[in-house]
Amino acid sequence: MLYIILTLLSFSEGKWVPILKGFQDVTKPEIVCLKSDVSGVEIQTDAFGFEWRNVKTDFMKNSTGEEFALLTIRDYVYTGEIGKPKLPMITGVIEVPHGADVKLTVVSGDYKEYTLKELGIDKRIVPAFASVPKVKGAVGEFVLDEKTYSSDAY
Repeated sequence: MLYIILTLLSFSEGKWVPILKGFQDVTKPEIVCLKSDVSGVEIQTDAFGFEWRNVKTDFMKNSTGEEFALLTIRDYVYTGEIGKPKLPMITGVIEVPHGADVKLTVVSGDYKEYTLKELGIDKRIVPAFASVPKVKGAVGEFVLDEKTYSSDAY
């Protein structure tokens, strides 16, 4: 029985795609506090890659049967605007004193844009779907925001 469960789990994991050289194995993002004092907090976040797998939609209402790519970062959540790309988000919590005024400033950011094709992904990113009631026979509805998916921007 244990063997069957482990086998099923191994098929559910995605293919690792490194976005930084030297990170060929699944590596969680790092969130590091560089500075924290009365003047503010400085945080650095590094993402080393992500996993992806195919997602079928042919069982959903209004689906064209297209397969999509689901990008994941282990232990993190996704964007959830229905019909728009379901993208992984690196999140964290900063504790702020009660009554403090909060201001967020992005000081700098180093990033590189890739096409899915450059990363070896031949599918579009799966859209976020609405929750489906846990009722026998309930089927989710496929929704895709055509305006978002037809633009070449984020």
